[in-house]
Amino acid sequence: MLAVREARPLVIRPASLPHRKSGDGKRGAEAEEEEGGRSGSGRNTRNHGAKSWDSKAAAAHVAKMLEDMTCMEWKDEVRVTHRERWKPPDHGWIKVNTDGAFNPATSSGAFGVLIRDEEGQLIAAESRWLEHLPDALTAEAIAARDDMSIAVAKGFDRIIREVDCLPLANVIRNTDEDRSHISGIRQEIQEIGRQLRGFVISFIRREANSVAHRCAKEPTERDRLFSVTNVGPGWLQELVNKDCNPVD
Repeated sequence: MLAVREARPLVIRPASLPHRKSGDGKRGAEAEEEEGGRSGSGRNTRNHGAKSWDSKAAAAHVAKMLEDMTCMEWKDEVRVTHRERWKPPDHGWIKVNTDGAFNPATSSGAFGVLIRDEEGQLIAAESRWLEHLPDALTAEAIAARDDMSIAVAKGFDRIIREVDCLPLANVIRNTDEDRSHISGIRQEIQEIGRQLRGFVISFIRREANSVAHRCAKEPTERDRLFSVTNVGPGWLQELVNKDCNPVD
């Protein structure tokens, strides 16, 4: 909150009236009468018990105005948010983005995996149909485990995993004993991570994980597997290029 010092009484001194020439006549008399009326009105107000100038009340009023203005400015700044973008990994690393989808009505779902290099170029993409899922977290965990296996199979040993599921990120990072229903999958992920030269789990927002999210929609109950290496179909290449060259 802005600190405001106690305001001193504001004194406004009337400006000196211009010297009237003798020829002003009636206009001068009317002006004097009007000025006298104002002065008399002020004296009458004070004589009839109106409140005098309250410096503390004035200071409080000014402080409240400044506080309101500050809050308005802060709210405007909050509205102007920057869209989070996907960023390529550092030199020598690859970045793996995954996303899981789940349909509680059928206990089925899918996951999408996207692997890119330091220049943002596509290394591999894969999506699979899943069945007999208890919840969405399990779909996300299976995606995280399988994408690690894909990356390791291709010979990469410095991996940044990005997920938009915060509970999953927290579970994988946790090294304490875990009795959750995905504890077995978590142990597999951590075991793979210990075999790598570098392994990082990172949480990102959905807008920075949009390509993996789109890949997760690709498989169906009939076409259960989607897999490409280096070069993908037109829609995938377009999304990958857009990630590397964002246009607001």
